Formats: sequence, structure tokens, C-alpha cells
Amino acid sequence: MEKPIVVGAHGVVGFKEQVVNGGPDQTGVHINGEDPADIAWGIKEVLKDPEKAKNWGENGRRRVLEYFTWQKAAEQAIKIYESLL
Repeated sequence: MEKPIVVGAHGVVGFKEQVVNGGPDQTGVHINGEDPADIAWGIKEVLKDPEKAKNWGENGRRRVLEYFTWQKAAEQAIKIYESLL
């Protein structure tokens, strides 16, 4: 969908590993989903710079196509099965 992500990445739940939180490949921001102030901060981060948000969304789309398609899931499953044989 090419949208920037604001994700609750507190502890082990959420999409902490899937969402790139910094650098040139950034796809969004991590927030504490249990803290309303942090949620508001994350939303404001996306809204304050539309061009940056657009870039994050484009980065996210590329990341999904590279790592998270059904084809990639199948390839990873096959690697696991082959390693067990």
C-alpha cells in the first residue's frame, strides 16, 4: 500500500523486526502502543513531513516485495525442510 508505519513495538509483540526504524531504508517509527503520548508522537512524526512519509511508504513496499511475499515464505520453508533432511 506504500504507507508509512507507526507500530507498537514494545517488548516482543508488534512488528519490531519487520519495520525499519531508521536510516535510508526507514519504513516508519516504533512506538510504545501502551503510551498515548508516544502514539501521538509517532502519528505526528508521519504527518509533519509528507515527503518523508511518502519515502517511508515506498521503502516499506520494496521491503514487503523483497522479504514477505508468499514466494519468499515458501523459499524459506523449503530451506528449513532441506536443512532437516
